[in-house]
Amino acid sequence: MVSEQLAEQCAPGRWSKAWKVGIITLITLMATITVVTGLDKGLKSISQITFGLGNLLLFSLVYLDNTWYLINCYVQSIGHYL
Repeated sequence: MVSEQLAEQCAPGRWSKAWKVGIITLITLMATITVVTGLDKGLKSISQITFGLGNLLLFSLVYLDNTWYLINCYVQSIGHYL
């Protein structure tokens, strides 16, 4: 399953220090560009990008993993909440 493969990829010690520094640098650079460009351009564009990436993640998870299990968990969680 995709969730098991993802857990294996995110295991501690799997990523080198250079990757971690690179990811932190990329996030900091994106945040700096967003702040410099302002609310109209920067924040709007970064929110649209994150919305698109979130939808891509959601739909890829639904299509690549066990769909019926995910739907069942979702329905049970809603029922448990109510």
